[in-house]
This record gives sequence, structure tokens and C-alpha cells, in this order.
Amino acid sequence: MKLIRTAITGVLLLLAGFANTLSAAPRFTNAIIQGGNLVLKGSGGLSYCPYNLLTSSNLASPQSEWLVTATNIFDSNGLFILTNAVNLSTSRQFYALQTPSSSNSLWIPPCGAWLGNTDDHSSTVKSQIGRSLDVIHFYNGTATNLSSTELTFIASGQKLLINFIPSTNWAWAAGVANGGKSSVDAAMTNFANSVAGIKPAEVMLIVLGEQERYVTGGGGNEDSPGSGTAAQFVAMSQNVWNIFRARGATNVIWCWDVTGGDLQSLYASLWPGNSYVDWVMWDPYQDSTTSFTNKVISDYNWLLSHSTATCNWASKPWGLAEWGIGLNTNWVPTVAIQTNAFNELNSALNNYDQMPKIKLFAMFDESYSILLAGAAPAYSNLANSTYLLQHCSP
Repeated sequence: MKLIRTAITGVLLLLAGFANTLSAAPRFTNAIIQGGNLVLKGSGGLSYCPYNLLTSSNLASPQSEWLVTATNIFDSNGLFILTNAVNLSTSRQFYALQTPSSSNSLWIPPCGAWLGNTDDHSSTVKSQIGRSLDVIHFYNGTATNLSSTELTFIASGQKLLINFIPSTNWAWAAGVANGGKSSVDAAMTNFANSVAGIKPAEVMLIVLGEQERYVTGGGGNEDSPGSGTAAQFVAMSQNVWNIFRARGATNVIWCWDVTGGDLQSLYASLWPGNSYVDWVMWDPYQDSTTSFTNKVISDYNWLLSHSTATCNWASKPWGLAEWGIGLNTNWVPTVAIQTNAFNELNSALNNYDQMPKIKLFAMFDESYSILLAGAAPAYSNLANSTYLLQHCSP
């Protein structure tokens, strides 16, 4: 931690690093005021690995409430330089550097991203790309415990991302005080006991993925409005989280998942709170009008620009819980379209400067977005690229 006073009277800058930093110990080395901007320089990061610049006017605020003002990557030598506008009406402003750990309880890779796939075709895609999968995505519906298949995968050391719905009417899981049902709370208690039983292993959980499609005022292309309001969704998410914590199921990595690109006006109202979410995820698909890479970058930039201290999306690792080249049965891609999309994404990721916050790519290898055999070589190149093999430069 280094304290630096600038040449601007009354402006005090504390430059610090939070605990979840890389072993390379990135640090600030210089801070100067140029015009109305603060220029920060530093060193000690891992080459091409991502970092966040956080800021707060209150040093005592918990890390989850600090605002992410910039996201970037270290250069080939582990150096960084950032330019930020300074508000001279603020008497004090504190800055901190945040970087993911190479080994931590939130499964954040130090560089690059995990490669994932849906369970149904996981064996097939592994043979097509010639490598193992980092994450397997399961869809549990309203199941209230881990299945025998999931337990077998977990016992083998496989990372699982599990999407589940707490009940046929998800609002019944909002807690009795919020109109929920005690029987659903009991079912969630059973699920929590099942998850707690796999300790010290961990699991990623999504509660009601693509929730904006299921709330009043929402509804996507495939689903009618659901069975509760945005406020009930928040209450449901918090209630399930509290039940798991009460049963000792602290080995959960909680993931908040939206469709991406649709109904973005609902996102802030669906946010359970910074302390209830570990990963931010969304589910982009290519259609006939927009390339996949451009669609992902558009969603990426929207989340960055709309992140706030209250909805601090930018402070979390991001992932694509689902993605595919294809969108419903009205648009099924050709081999050439899939091949081009995989090649374009490969280029964007391996330039190390396009989407450094995305730490998981879990393909929805099903139905209309299934990997076509003729496009498998291009997907194999992507899957075996430096970014998705998580190769950090020495």
C-alpha cells in the first residue's frame, strides 16, 4: 500500500491493492496530475493478464462497494498506465488495483478463460477438439439435490456450472415473508445440504438463468412473462443464498445470468446485490444480422458503461454461460458461417485486448447451435488457442 499526495491541494490519493491479487504483486509506481486527469503507472503484473482499477471516496467501504473505473490488461512486461479524469470538488479519492488470483475459491483463471460445454454433448466435443473441458454446464430444472452424474463428475475434479429453478413457480422461493412457500424453502434446504456434502469441492450455481425472460414486464422471444416481479426475483435470490449459507453450503460460486442484448432496462432491478453474486454471465447467440464477436463486444461494453457502485458488475469476473452460432429454428447456420464466427472470435480473444474480463466460454452445443462437423476444425483451433488454454506469458 502506497500513499501519494498529488500537487493538487486538498486531493489525497490512496493507492492500494486488495487481497485477491496475483503472486506477482502488481503495484503503483507513479501518480501525477496532468491537466484535469490523474495518470497512474505501475508494474509487477503478469503479462497480458487483466486487472481492474477501483475507486471510492470512503476508504472504509467494503471492496464490493468500490466502483470499477477502468478494466485493462498488463502489457508484455507486466506494466500498466491509466488516465482518469479527476473531480476537484471531491476532497479525497482512493484508488486500488484488483487482479484475480491464480488459484482461488471463485475459479478465476489468472489469464485467458475456461472452456465449457453443455453436458449432453461434452464427450463428443472433447473428441472433436482433442482436449478436455474445463467446465461442464448442467441444467437441473427443479431438482433439489445434486444428481449421481454430477456427483461423479465432481468427485473426479471436474468443474460444474449448474442452472436450476427453485420451484415450478420460482416466486414461491422468495421466502415466506415475501409470499413464498415453506415447502419450497424446505426443498432448497435439501439442495443446500446436498451441496454442502461435497466440501471441500465447489460448484457454480445459476438460480433461474436468463431471469429477465421470466419476470413481469419481461418475456423474451421464446418465453411469456413469468411468475413474479423483479423485486420478487431479488427476494428469491437472496432467500436461496441465505438458506445455503445457513446450511453451511459456503462452497457455492453464485452466478447471475441474463440473456444479453435484450431487456437491459431490467438488469439493475434484477441485481440481488454485490455481496450475493460472484460471477456475471450472459448468453449471446449469433443471428442472421450481427456477427457473434460484435454481439459479445456490444454486450461487454454495455455492462462496463452501466456498472455502478450499487450494481457493480465490473468488479466481478464475467462469463458466457451459454453461447452459440445459431438462433432458434428460424436461423440455422451453415458450416461456413460457423467457421467464420469461430475464426473471428479466435482473433479477437488472442489479441489480448478485446474482452479481458470474460473468463468462461461455455458453448451451448445443442439443437440449433450445435457444433457442425465441418466447422469443428475452426472450433478446435479456438479451443486450443493461447487464450482458452490460459497460457500466461512468462
